[in-house]
Amino acid sequence: MAPALVTVVICVLVGAVLFTPMLLARRRAPQERGLVPAFETYCSGRGTNLPMYRLSIYDSFLVVAFLSPTVIPFAQVARTDVRGTAFGRRLHIETKRGAAYDLAVGDLDRALQLLNGT
Repeated sequence: MAPALVTVVICVLVGAVLFTPMLLARRRAPQERGLVPAFETYCSGRGTNLPMYRLSIYDSFLVVAFLSPTVIPFAQVARTDVRGTAFGRRLHIETKRGAAYDLAVGDLDRALQLLNGT
């Protein structure tokens, strides 16, 4: 196989690996179809600068999407706060089931206000 062809194939594979989570994060859960979120942003997770996560905040639940959307009712949110890291400030969301999310949200104050106002 020609070295140039191998290089092109590798670049396509790397691009697919990087873009797949970004595209899959845009899928909607059945609970959010037809609803308009009060807040929505595409953000990065821990240690990356690629917007691979979607955070959508609705009236009674929030959605964190990476490869598939995860619907979290506000009754299941244990704590939300802002944490400073070497990569900047992150929105930290903990659920009562033990899941934790650290998201680099652009409008951190607005997201925190909506989450704490519930």
